[in-house]
Amino acid sequence: MKLTTRLLLMAFLSVLIPLLVFSYLIKEEITKSILREKEDKLFGLAKQLDRYLEGTYDDILREEGALDAPRETKIAVLNKRLWSITDFVTVGNEGVGVGYYNKALDAVITYGPSIEFQYTVGQSIAPGHQGLVVMATGKPMVQKGQLVRGNILNCMWPIVRDGKTIGYIWSNETLDQISGQISPILQRVYTLILLIFVLIYASVTFSTQTLLDKIIKIKKGIEVLFEKPTYHIPPISG
Repeated sequence: MKLTTRLLLMAFLSVLIPLLVFSYLIKEEITKSILREKEDKLFGLAKQLDRYLEGTYDDILREEGALDAPRETKIAVLNKRLWSITDFVTVGNEGVGVGYYNKALDAVITYGPSIEFQYTVGQSIAPGHQGLVVMATGKPMVQKGQLVRGNILNCMWPIVRDGKTIGYIWSNETLDQISGQISPILQRVYTLILLIFVLIYASVTFSTQTLLDKIIKIKKGIEVLFEKPTYHIPPISG
């Protein structure tokens, strides 16, 4: 491999590898930052729903005279009282899904927007769902993966009354939607990195080529010296 080719290849790699590492780190940091913001927003909505639920589920049932009613009736009564709250929250937060879960009834009470998820009311969460852990530990959790509405970022907040966990609230957003918000930002970052790469590579290539030209002149001058020992190699700057 010629010296020229070797030097240009080294120059190319010396620019490309650091920029690839830099772009990867930037991508990871931007993604983590946006996901943290999303989690803060979703937990904020869940806490808001917790405040809307004054008292306990049993308090609502007692007010409606359904404390001793069958399970299906209790779920219907609670849904009637709470569905407007979850729908109200989702109206102001497009793309977000929120809902209440009752631990004692082991059932979804609401899932807003109800026009999309009313069919889930009365259903129990599947074994392995992190909502079970939230109700068992009384601690908030974040779950990512395939759930009712697809691949989502799901933030779950325990409903605690008098030291007892009576259910949990979830607030989620699809990861596809989040990715759609991240992509334009990353595209601008990648464009900037590509521009930086082109400028640095052009600068390094020019500098390397200039150095090579000087080395070639010295090489040719030395070759002439073999024939003409009195020959003076022209001065070369640098």
